[in-house]
Order: sequence, then C-alpha cells, then structure tokens
Amino acid sequence: MTPAALLALAALAGEPNLIEPPPFSGAAFFLEEDAFNIAHPSDQNYTGGGALQFSGLWFKWATIPLEGIDRFTGLQARLDAMDQEDGRTYRGYSLGLGITVFTPRELRDFDPIQVDRPYAALDFLTATRTSAFERLGWSITTELTVGVLGLDQGHQLQKYIHDIARAAKGCQDEVPECTPHDPKGWANQISFGGEPTLRYGLLLERRMVDARAADWARFDLKGTARLDLGYYTGGALGFAFRAGLFHTPFWAYNTAPINGTNQMVPSVASPSEATSVSGGGPELYLFGALRGRAVAYNALLRGQFRPSEVHLNDTEELPLLYEFEVGATLSWKGFGITYMPFAGRSPEFNAGSPLRHQIWTSIYVWYRA
Repeated sequence: MTPAALLALAALAGEPNLIEPPPFSGAAFFLEEDAFNIAHPSDQNYTGGGALQFSGLWFKWATIPLEGIDRFTGLQARLDAMDQEDGRTYRGYSLGLGITVFTPRELRDFDPIQVDRPYAALDFLTATRTSAFERLGWSITTELTVGVLGLDQGHQLQKYIHDIARAAKGCQDEVPECTPHDPKGWANQISFGGEPTLRYGLLLERRMVDARAADWARFDLKGTARLDLGYYTGGALGFAFRAGLFHTPFWAYNTAPINGTNQMVPSVASPSEATSVSGGGPELYLFGALRGRAVAYNALLRGQFRPSEVHLNDTEELPLLYEFEVGATLSWKGFGITYMPFAGRSPEFNAGSPLRHQIWTSIYVWYRA
C-alpha cells in the first residue's frame, strides 16, 4: 500500500462516527397530577402538567436556534472535540408541546390572595438536542423553550378535571365538602391575558456506576447537573439510579421529563438509538433521583414584565430547594410505561401560609421506533 493510501486510511479512521436518528424515532405522552397521589392527594402548588413529544431527524429543524446558541457560547466547539475523542456519538432531536399549572391552596376565592402563591400557567413548545457519548460516559442536552404565560388553557383544564371528579362523586361545587372545587381566582394569575417568555437549558449527565450481576440484575448510577436561564433561572446538582432488568444506556431515561419544577419544563429528549444500542428486549426496573436546586428567579412566582394582581417578591421566594422522584418502568418491543407514585419538592416560598412541601404522581407512556 502506498504512503498516500496509508495516510488516507489514517485520516478516515480519525473521523468521528456520528449516528443520527431515523426520521421518526418515537413519541411520548407525559402526565403529572397531584390529585393522583395515593399518599397525599391535593390540589395546590404544582397541581399538574402534561406534554406530548415527538423525536427523530424530522425535528432537527426545530433545534437550529439551539445550535446557534451553542456555537455562540462555545459549547458546540466542546461537543465537536468530544465527538473526536469518543469516536461514536449519538444525536437525538425532539419537539415537545405542553402545559403546566400552579394554584394557591384556596380555590373558592375570586379575590386576589396575597398570602399564598399566585395562580400561574405556562403553555410551551420545547426543542431539545442531545449528544450522547457512550464510551466517554457523558450525555449533554440543550433545550430552548418558547412559551406564553397567563393564558386561559390552564384554568379550563383544571376546571374540566374537577368537574369530572365531582360528577363521579355525584355532588355539586356549591357543597363545601364536595371537592375538588372549581378554581375561582384565575383572573389573578401571573401575566393574565398572555405574555411571551423564553428559557434556555443545559443538562449534563455523567455515568458513575454500571454494575451487572446477571442479565436480570443490573444497577447504574449517574450524576446530573443543569443550568437554566430565562423565565426560570437557576441550577441543580443531583443523581439518579436504576435497578433491575434493563439494556438501554444511562442517557436513555429521564426521571423528570416535565420536571415538576415545571416552571422549567421538559427535558424529555433521549436519542432513539437507545433501542439499537441495547439490542432491544424487555425492561423492568425501579428508579429514583434526588437533586438540590438553587433558584435565582422564577417568573411563575414573581411575575415577569406584565403587571400581575398577585406575585411574590425576592424575599418571599426560597432560594434553595430539594427534589426527588421514585418510580418503575416497564417496556417491551418499543412500547413503554413509567409510573412514578412519588415525586416532590421542598417549599418554594415563605409567604403567608405555613411552608408546604409538594408531592405529585406522574405517568408516562411512549413508543420508540
């Protein structure tokens, strides 16, 4: 072989193998609701949220603004360097549409309640791009959310759910003991009438432990770190683990895709190559996660630029929180369901009423092509 041919082969060998997803790699539906919680059903604080997500190369166009931001910040240069170092990078792209809803404790009052959290709702569209480096043990995800605060969908969704619940009990809203009551104070919500908003998010995941006793007995642990800038500004550090029967890599699952803090909303992207990397097969595992979070600004508590009847000030918003999730996942032949009976967060504010921990239940169903 000539020297020129050897040089050409060496150059080819040094090129990273970038694996893009198929045009359609999957879809998922996420639902979170505090009234579903078996230990402590409630209807306050983070009262619920839902999102519908689609993934695949067809949705790469939605991440073009993200690539521009990542080039500006220098993150893209780091990703390119990691592509070279790892030699085999998995990319994932997704687009999610959803809503999150927050309410005070008392729902029957039409007047502004100045000693509790405000009503708040966020309708959002989130584009997500994930780069997974299996050999290096890193996954890096960036997100761009565009949304609108203060629309009426949150009110109508909550009212509809409460109407169904009361109808099942056979009682009327006028009866004090007939819960859940219709929410009367949505005219006092943050940015009532509508106000656009934005958020940029960065999520880092690092594989820490991957132990296998047998095909049906595996344990993995990953560290997580994230930064958010925009209507929700802050950072978080934590870890997540799985234990049971699973084949997918550490970057293929997320314990908080809508993220209950959902002032922040979905980190729901996972490259669909999770199935091809794993070789397929059924999965059944338990998982858990714990995070500490520092919050600098939360528009769903403090408001944004448009005046709001009720909003907290910076002294009423607590800057340090913790969050947790516990649940189980079952998947087979591309279809999966996750049931999370317990997800929660420490108190976010100290206005008026006693400090309140939050707890809710989540159900996610998905399909990976």
